Amino acid sequence: MSLLLGVTADQVDPALFNESITPKAIGSVTSFFAVSLVVYIARIYARWHAYKSLWWDDFAMTVAMLLSIAGWGILIQTYVVNEGKHYYFLTMEQLKGSLKWGFITMPLWVWTVAMIKVSILLMLARVKQSKAWTRGMWGLIVFVVSVAIALTVVQVIQCLPVKANWEIMMPRTLCWDPKLVLKVNYGLTSLFISTDFACALLPIAFVRKIHRPFREKVVICVLMALGLLASACGLVRLTLLKSILTSGDAIYDGANLSIWAYAELYVGMVAACIPCLKAMMEKAFHALGGHLTNAGSKDNTYTQQSRGTDVYDGRDYNLRPMHNSQAQNGKSADMSVSDDDIPLARRSNSGHPSYSGESMPTEPPGIRKAVEFSWAESRV
Repeated sequence: MSLLLGVTADQVDPALFNESITPKAIGSVTSFFAVSLVVYIARIYARWHAYKSLWWDDFAMTVAMLLSIAGWGILIQTYVVNEGKHYYFLTMEQLKGSLKWGFITMPLWVWTVAMIKVSILLMLARVKQSKAWTRGMWGLIVFVVSVAIALTVVQVIQCLPVKANWEIMMPRTLCWDPKLVLKVNYGLTSLFISTDFACALLPIAFVRKIHRPFREKVVICVLMALGLLASACGLVRLTLLKSILTSGDAIYDGANLSIWAYAELYVGMVAACIPCLKAMMEKAFHALGGHLTNAGSKDNTYTQQSRGTDVYDGRDYNLRPMHNSQAQNGKSADMSVSDDDIPLARRSNSGHPSYSGESMPTEPPGIRKAVEFSWAESRV
């Protein structure tokens, strides 16, 4: 055991030697990571299963997941090095290794969160085809990337040479005052968190205008607003930042900051992926005898009564659109008209935007697409 930084043996409680924060830190972060990984895989599966292609928002989320895996691995390595102990029980090599791995983790965290936000904004950019909306979303993307660059630069230059961030005994270093570091981080992190509120609240502007059942609109808004939970985690992390910068045992106390930082990251990732799973969740609820939204319960049901005839034979016909390849094989499509995740505009093979759901622009009269339907007969 090596006691550092002027702490003598008689000032240390021996009972603290076996105290470790590793189980709490690794257990919490790994739990968040596992949930986000499962939800991410479900998102990619749902998108590929439905459209046989991925979009730029999916690729951005994939980059975020890869960065988060790297950050998770480095965090584990950090606690392998320092064993989760109080700093005064660490050797000099353990202390330097812990600080070095922690320094590497920070930019990975920043860019993971940035790519999650970029993924959300790319998805929102496809919601409406107006130039003003698209430019607004791209403006927010530029803003998010700019804040991420600023946070990375601040981390690199706050202590020069860079090695001084972990070589604590290095002479002739030029480091910022902790109060200045705190103020800069407060400002930049607040801007970062503000984009969470923007991403969560912007969908309300268009969801209320689409032609879908009210309950489905509520569900879509709730799913998109899950990002506010990430904002809450970010606010908690921000309140802990000051105490860590002024802590006499930052290695040990920093575990709580890490937990909330990764909670913000992984909750944000889950919140960004969940809206893409609405169709999958609707099918799960339908299999259990219920409906997540009104879609699928009555909207796709056709009866002879609805045609205006006086004769009703007691049979309902559930209509489902058939994809071309499935129609040729005589099989109905897996997804019904209202099974999409959120109302997004997609570019069709003809070059014109196509819309999911029922919110479609007014088209001139004429035949646009031939749709073949199959129906399943069920007696009441």
